[in-house]
Amino acid sequence: LSGSNPKKRAPRSRGRDPAMGKDEMNPSEVLEKCIAGEVPEGNALPQLLHIYCEDSRAVVQALCHKATSVLQQSDAGQAAVRAGAFLVNVASFLDKHREDEKPRKKGRASGSLPEASKPLLEHILFLTGGKNRGPRDKATRAQGCTMLASLALQVPEHAGAQDKLLEFSLDKVPSIREKAVRGLAGLMPSQLAEMALLARTSDPCTAVRASAVRGLRISVTSVATILGRIDDIEACVRSQLFLRLSEQPSAVDVHGPAALTRLVAGLSDRTSSVRTAAGQAVDAWCQHLGGVLVLLDRCDLLSDEALGETAAAALGSRFPEEGLKVVKRWLGSCKAKDAKTLPDGPGPVLFARMALAAMTEATREEVLDVAVLVQRAEAALEACEKASGSAWQDYLLRQLLHVVALADIADEGLRRNVEKLAEAVLFRGPLSKTPVKDFGTTDGTCRMAQSAIDLGIVILRKVSGLVRFQVQTVKTQALEARCSTRVVLLVSEICQPFETAEDDEGEGQSFTTRLSLQIQELNQQIESAQKTKDNIDAAKTKAAAAEEYIQAQKLKDQARKNDKDLATLQARKND
Repeated sequence: LSGSNPKKRAPRSRGRDPAMGKDEMNPSEVLEKCIAGEVPEGNALPQLLHIYCEDSRAVVQALCHKATSVLQQSDAGQAAVRAGAFLVNVASFLDKHREDEKPRKKGRASGSLPEASKPLLEHILFLTGGKNRGPRDKATRAQGCTMLASLALQVPEHAGAQDKLLEFSLDKVPSIREKAVRGLAGLMPSQLAEMALLARTSDPCTAVRASAVRGLRISVTSVATILGRIDDIEACVRSQLFLRLSEQPSAVDVHGPAALTRLVAGLSDRTSSVRTAAGQAVDAWCQHLGGVLVLLDRCDLLSDEALGETAAAALGSRFPEEGLKVVKRWLGSCKAKDAKTLPDGPGPVLFARMALAAMTEATREEVLDVAVLVQRAEAALEACEKASGSAWQDYLLRQLLHVVALADIADEGLRRNVEKLAEAVLFRGPLSKTPVKDFGTTDGTCRMAQSAIDLGIVILRKVSGLVRFQVQTVKTQALEARCSTRVVLLVSEICQPFETAEDDEGEGQSFTTRLSLQIQELNQQIESAQKTKDNIDAAKTKAAAAEEYIQAQKLKDQARKNDKDLATLQARKND
């Protein structure tokens, strides 16, 4: 500033920044310097925008010329990748700010500047061979696909770009397929792009599957394919699935109850990244639906009880404050008239049970009211008797009995009430209607669910002073014998209605003795039928050897009738 005359100013040229020289007004030179690292990108973009306002055609021609050089030198590795990304950024920057700038070239009609991305995209399409044609060099195809996928986001309705990306999505090189999938994701909701992405969800390459899952929109047509990736062997694919679900929380209405249970159970995935992504999806669903219980009520808790418990336990651990509220509502202290009130479904009690199990012992003793719990369990038992055959009423009763088995019972009066509840469950509790072989989990492991009768035995042992992993002493052995005798007497009382005084031969015999006699009689009948079968088979063979076909046919009919009787006897024995 010193020595300068403020009255003498340099003449300002029209339409040109005085700080720009001849080379700085040449778009090719500006692009070359920025690619070479001589000029920062933050300085080059405004400079190119200024030149673009002066001569948009020259800038577009310079971009196309540099794109040709980049594709020709695509084997340069990361340098070519950075140069291609820079050209795409320039076109995107010019299109973003062209509405705010006015053309400054004389003789040009007033209005907005032309697009820069579209002509660059069409030039790259020309360089990559157009539809059904392409360069043989995989580096050139990869560079062209990368630039084309990026520009497709700026020109989403370009038919030529879509056709070329569809062609690239079937390329034999996995990295090219992955870049094409990302480009097709920007063209959604195109039907052709959606079909291509659905096909790529089962691609052998992990990166392609992950990009396809992330790019798809959740809809009725795509939900089944997307959910199939929840069991993908790669954690990154499962993570992308949950991230996609978190970005579209309104699609929770598309999922069925069983699928939603499986998705919520993703909170307990073996990989931490998947658990984090699943947490984002669950948070979005809870915010969209209005609470954790609303989400849990939408899940299928009865078809796969192990999976339902896993989902509820994960929700209880993630939302401890909501869990505490539900525990206080259904397992805590309340008015006497509300003690026998039951929820409309099994979800709240299951959630309360899992939240209670996740609490510390001190917090559990503070919020749990065992007296109210016993009354509510008795009400659930009565509801099971009234609604005979109701699956969810049985499930609700078992959840309450699980909590009773977990509770700490120190008061003698309360212990007697719990003991009466256990006896009532043994007398009136619903029996399990599912065979043991049908119990299982989604991961293929065997798991036998506990029936209400089983839980009644567990509670009876608890109030008798017997717990798991107890050291076997003389005292515990005496308690075991006393509890076993108690159970046998209860079973005898339950079986009294089956004993009748009409049968003189059975008078004075216990139920178990009479049952043993019936089994023995069945075994004798089965043995007799088996001997008859052997005799018929021998006679039939002899008749066939003597060519007595009429006799052989009669023996065949007798054998068929005997086999039917034998099957009936064996079925009775198994029952």
